[in-house]
Amino acid sequence: MIKKMKKTGALAISQIFILIVGIIAVSYAIGGGVGIVSGAAESDCIKEQSWEPVKINEAGLPYFCYGNSTLGFKIYTAISENNLKREIGQRIYKKIGDKWYYGSILITEEIAEGAGVKTFYNLANSAVNKWEELNAEKEVDKEEAKKEEETEGEKKKEEQKVSVAGLPTTLGWGTGSDKEDAWQKLDKPIKVDEGEITEIKKVNGDFFVKIDGKEHKLDKGDIAELKSKGILNDKGNIVQDKIKAPETAPFGLEKSLGDWGFVLGHLIKGAITAAAIWGGLEGVRAILEGIGAPEWLVRASDLAKWAGSAGWLSGELAYGIAKATGAENALGWGLGVGIAVAGIVALIYLVAYMYKDKKTVVFECVPWQSATGGQKCEECNKQGILSCSEYQCKSLGQACELLNKGTDEEKCAWVNKNDVKFPIIEPWEDALISDEYRYNPFDPDFPGDDRGVKIEYIKDNTEPYCIKAFTPLAFGIIIDEPAKCKLDILRKENFDDMNFYFSGGLSLYNHSYALSLPGSSALKSENITIENDGEYEVYVRCEDSNGNSNTANFVFKFCVETGPDTTPPLIVGTTPLNNMPFAYNQPSFDTEVYINEPADCRWSRVDQSYDTMEDDAIHQMDCSGADSLSDMNSQGLFTCKTELTGLKDRQENKFYFRCKDQSENANRESYKFSLTGTQPLVIDWAKPENESVIKDSTEAVKVTLEAKTSAGYKEGKAVCSYSDTGEEDSYIMFFNTDSYQHSQDLWLPEKEDYEYFIRCCDLGNNCDTELINFAVESDSASPIVVRAYHEETYLKLVTNEAARCVYDTKYEDYPCDYSFDDGTPMTTIEDVNHYTDWNTQTTFYIICQDEYGNQPNPDECSKIIRPSKIY
Repeated sequence: MIKKMKKTGALAISQIFILIVGIIAVSYAIGGGVGIVSGAAESDCIKEQSWEPVKINEAGLPYFCYGNSTLGFKIYTAISENNLKREIGQRIYKKIGDKWYYGSILITEEIAEGAGVKTFYNLANSAVNKWEELNAEKEVDKEEAKKEEETEGEKKKEEQKVSVAGLPTTLGWGTGSDKEDAWQKLDKPIKVDEGEITEIKKVNGDFFVKIDGKEHKLDKGDIAELKSKGILNDKGNIVQDKIKAPETAPFGLEKSLGDWGFVLGHLIKGAITAAAIWGGLEGVRAILEGIGAPEWLVRASDLAKWAGSAGWLSGELAYGIAKATGAENALGWGLGVGIAVAGIVALIYLVAYMYKDKKTVVFECVPWQSATGGQKCEECNKQGILSCSEYQCKSLGQACELLNKGTDEEKCAWVNKNDVKFPIIEPWEDALISDEYRYNPFDPDFPGDDRGVKIEYIKDNTEPYCIKAFTPLAFGIIIDEPAKCKLDILRKENFDDMNFYFSGGLSLYNHSYALSLPGSSALKSENITIENDGEYEVYVRCEDSNGNSNTANFVFKFCVETGPDTTPPLIVGTTPLNNMPFAYNQPSFDTEVYINEPADCRWSRVDQSYDTMEDDAIHQMDCSGADSLSDMNSQGLFTCKTELTGLKDRQENKFYFRCKDQSENANRESYKFSLTGTQPLVIDWAKPENESVIKDSTEAVKVTLEAKTSAGYKEGKAVCSYSDTGEEDSYIMFFNTDSYQHSQDLWLPEKEDYEYFIRCCDLGNNCDTELINFAVESDSASPIVVRAYHEETYLKLVTNEAARCVYDTKYEDYPCDYSFDDGTPMTTIEDVNHYTDWNTQTTFYIICQDEYGNQPNPDECSKIIRPSKIY
């Protein structure tokens, strides 16, 4: 059905397109007819200088002929209704040889008189008048034809109104007798002695009605009575206003599908409405979750989403089927089915939710480790000519080791292959934070081999106390072999089931762990009930590289004080770090403060108590990240944010932080924090210098970018980067930087216009940028001796570029087959002038080399000079 609908739509579009093209074509033809004489041929002009209309073209416009034997041309004129009476659109044809040429002009009375063709204009004007007289009669005929057509149309409309019980055909009821015998429902039942008339029909001039569902034929008296009640009119037709309009299916589908159109139409309508219900209630559910609404309210919106959309869709479908099959009370059927389906879906949802299982999954990002054991170690030795590296060996198993390192006999092997012992765990004393904590051995109250220690807080070396709430606690273990270890707050069956790694999952001899726990008062303030009275146990197991793990747990036991919280918050750290620099001319700095428990914090320029610090929008920190225990970050800390204002350059800016927790405990001492003001950073110079040329004999020439910085923070210590575009994300850090002088080697092909941006920034984010430009040339040609001559007592050479020259006199058989370094150096002045003593008895075999190492081929000389001849 959908495919059929798409095909019909495509057909309609193509028909509209054809219609538009047709309208444009007709408009063009009509518009083009003005002043165009293609409809009249030369043979149509029968009389010379005649202004009688020759013919009417397809657009209904007349053509006229006018001839002048002297000039040898004819004028065809077409007049349209849109022309003014005194304006004539003309097209002039001129015969040259056997061909006709034309041009277009517009002649008015003034133009005609000024051009001396007033007679010609008067003739044309006379033709216009004659044409109007000819058309006058046609206009009368058109008016009469129009009136007749309108009269005929009114008659047809009247017939249509009474053709089918007074209902127009636009409602899909046909055009007369095909629906004449159909029962028509009355808009309102008519009471008669026998009951109520609900339907009426006309068959071959006779009327029938239904009274309380029973059919009756009307006699003349009954018909007269219905006329008096306005059901029938004087002509014996059913009055339209008294009849119910037939119900149409959604989207008008009954026209093409009949009764089945009700089924499909209501199905589509129901699907659209159901989708809207689903989307709306899904949005409500998201809002409720976002504002932290009670779970039962969120569940209720979710239930309404499922039940409402399913119930509405099924109700619409049931109503459509009832209408198509002619069932009585279709609306009742739709409501009943919709409510029933909604109830069933709601019941299924509730039952499914009762058995819904919630599970918390914790993901940790830990270093990758190979499989335990070493079953695959030997595979590393089977790589043919490639030797096994230590990395490859270790990747095949945790127990694999590379033996004979640094020799030709390196082999990967499984060491301690017969190891079946698990690691032995002992408490690590050095992991405790201070001497105020100690381990005290105890036997866990659990069947098996578990053992462990209590972590006790000793105040003034007296009786042990429970650990203070929100106070950092650290503990650790020592094992007799490298192993990876896990811990959990619940007793698990084996190592793999435990949730948390020590030391990020690395295999080490020592492992430590730190945490901070809330007290019972903080938990109760957030409606969290603890059943262990503040006592905790942490279970530990380890696994070595051969996969041996502890069968029993090592247990750390400790308690957190249960009384009221009397300890003030602890400010653990800040972002940025204390004493950090800030950029020159920066008026403020965003700062974060990390505390060990939920609290409110303030800052001041003066070291004073929390209550006396300024309590305004500027000095009161935003502690929305420290409202409750749920705000704790991955380090077990809470966050307050603020903007420190009034910063001054070139000096230390001091601030003081204090916090107060939810138990009204405030810091007795301020956390001292400072930011260091700086001055602008300066790039003193950058190289290569602008417009310089860097040469070498290689295809890729080495170019060194350099820069020197000063001022800024720490007298110019900075990090420099370079870019060939200057775009923000395109900079690449120098290889040698983070100092005062910076360099980066590049290898660049020959090019005349290199441009590089060099940007340097210090720790305070003071930055400076320099733009350099240079050219790169690749010189692979050896120096050329452009002149050689005897001057006074010297042999003098001149080269075309800076060079060094040497000579030899002993190689007669192989005259130039000697190394440049073995030759006798000539004296060089100003890089290009070279001298040596003149000797008429000596032949000089000369080789010259430029600064890039270019010299002639090994069997060639730059120049051969004899006393009588120079080569």
